[in-house]
Amino acid sequence: MNTDHGFPLTEVMVSLLLMTSTSLALLKQQWHISQLANQTQLRTQAFNQLDNSCERLLAGQAAITTDKRLHVHTSQATDKIMVSVAWKKLPMQPQACCLLRRELVIL
Repeated sequence: MNTDHGFPLTEVMVSLLLMTSTSLALLKQQWHISQLANQTQLRTQAFNQLDNSCERLLAGQAAITTDKRLHVHTSQATDKIMVSVAWKKLPMQPQACCLLRRELVIL
């Protein structure tokens, strides 16, 4: 009399395949969410830097950079000042992601 106990090897292999593929999908999703969070944080800092730089220029002071990842560039014409804040592109970002500009009109 033959009494088998346990699971067949094919069922175990299919279970491991499903668990592995699900784990890899979750890791990929977590990495993508982490990249989006980093992008959002850097963009928020760039917006703050742009606002601070514009306020300083309107007050007659020089624009300074508080974050080493951000680069502030100003150009002045006779009636306006163009302020740009740029940062290095992170992985998984579109090409047009890394530059903010504001034009200040001098009255």
